[in-house]
Formats: sequence, structure tokens, C-alpha cells
Amino acid sequence: MQSEKKSEFQLFLENHQDKNVYFEPLDGNHGDTLILMGAKHVLQKARIRLTEQAKKASLIVINGSGGMNDIWMGGLEKLKYYRKTYPDTPLVVGPSSYRFENFDFNPICKISQAPLTLFAREHFSEELLRRICMPAYVTIKVSPDLAFELCDTKFIADLKANCRAEHMLIAMRKDREGSAGILAKTRIWLPGKLRRPLSKIRDRLVAFKSQDVIAEIMRQEQCPQDVPKIYRDVSSSLSFDEFLSVICRSAFTITDRLHVGILSHLLNKRVILRPGIYHKIRGVYEMSLSGPNSHTILWSK
Repeated sequence: MQSEKKSEFQLFLENHQDKNVYFEPLDGNHGDTLILMGAKHVLQKARIRLTEQAKKASLIVINGSGGMNDIWMGGLEKLKYYRKTYPDTPLVVGPSSYRFENFDFNPICKISQAPLTLFAREHFSEELLRRICMPAYVTIKVSPDLAFELCDTKFIADLKANCRAEHMLIAMRKDREGSAGILAKTRIWLPGKLRRPLSKIRDRLVAFKSQDVIAEIMRQEQCPQDVPKIYRDVSSSLSFDEFLSVICRSAFTITDRLHVGILSHLLNKRVILRPGIYHKIRGVYEMSLSGPNSHTILWSK
């Protein structure tokens, strides 16, 4: 489980208190919002002096994410942009997961020779980066996912004060990282009026695709059959306040959404994590979510 001591990322930031720092937040879903909140919290704890103009910065910080991979490409494109646009400015990527199956990462690192520090948020990504023949100006470090920086905040304390045990939450991804197969990877454009009700149907179809696994989890975990069940990909189909509320009111969660699991963990909820299509969830679980007092279980059967 995460430690109470300062993270490696905070210690790194504290060594740059004398510099003007530009922070790139990245875009994303509600899980990325939690990462962003954690990043802002640790930047404040480290007493970092932020500038709103990257050209005036002595250090560029790209937020941590699950986007440093060839599935989404968004994080890689941002890294490429800042290396190319500000070639003399040192850059750090916050704790992230990395995956390159059909992509050569090295050319991005070699765009400039300014120091580049890559933080991995789990050891599988660290090992992947170390296997790449990086130039000498690239440094690889490890630090927990930035959402864990929220553990001692009023935000988490207030959520805990409002926690209930009203339903079971089954939150399965509907995108290409999901664990429910081809059904979770299909995308059809729809107007707004149709998207939300059909999204609910698709949530149930994705859960149906995983029904055998879900049923086995419920049987082994001895889940009461009479507890109401909510089938929603809450990281993408609800507002952020609704996302927080449905997790706060959950008695038990089954999910392949990493930050549904992380927030549930921070709130001391029982949660079963399914590992998804690559090492991200397994790696974060082994580094930051497992332990004798954890209510979080990785389900990889």
C-alpha cells in the first residue's frame, strides 16, 4: 500500500523550487481528473512556482496519465510537441504507464538533448523503459499514481464522511482498453439525446459480456443477491459529481477502470479490479494497492 512518506515525484519537484515551472494538465475522463487533482496537490506541497507560459519555464511538467502508449497516443503527442517546441527546456513526465507494441518511443526522446525525466507509476512500465536504449540525458524514476497524493486531503476526508453502502457497482470499460472484448471496442456516433440512454444499454451489454466472471466474483466474495446493482462505466458516462457519488455509495465494486478502483481504495471500499488488456492495472495494484490491510483484490482468473 502507498506510504505516508513523500513520494519520489514530490522529492523531484522539491529540487526545482527555485525554477519557473510550466504544467501541462492533459485531457481525459474522471480518472484523469483525480490524477490532475493529485498533481495540483503535490505541486502545492512541493511549493512549486508555476508560470502560465511554457516559453518562460525552466522546467516543463507533463501530468501523469495512462496515455503514454500506442493505444491512445495523446500523451505521446504532447511529449513530442514540447520536446520539439521547447528543445532547450528540461522536461519531466509525471507518474504514468507506458506501452509500446507498435511504436518506437526513442525518436521522441531524441528530438532534443535537454534533460528528460520519465516517471513510471508501476514497475512493469519502469522495466519497459529500461529495456529501451535511452540516451544519457533520459532518466527513469518510479513513483505512485498521482491520485494517491489525495489520500491526506480534505477532499478525501469529506468523501469518507458521506460514504454509504447502498449498492454494488459494476463499472466496466466500453473502449479499446476494456476487458469485455470486441463489444467494448465498438464506437458509433450518436446525437446527444440518444447517447445517454443508449449508453446505459451498452453498459449492461458490456457487463453481460463479462457475466460469467462477474457471477464467479460475486459467488466467491459472497455478495448478497438482494443488493441493488448499478451497471455503469462511471468514468465516461456520468458527471464528475455523479462519479464521486456512485462510488461513495457503493458497498462493493467490480471494475476494470483503474481510478474507480483507486478512489474506492482511498475510501476503504471493497473492490475487485480486473486487469484490462495490458500491465497498467496489475502494475499499479502490485505497487500501490495490495497489502495485508487492503480491501482491493486483483481478479485475473
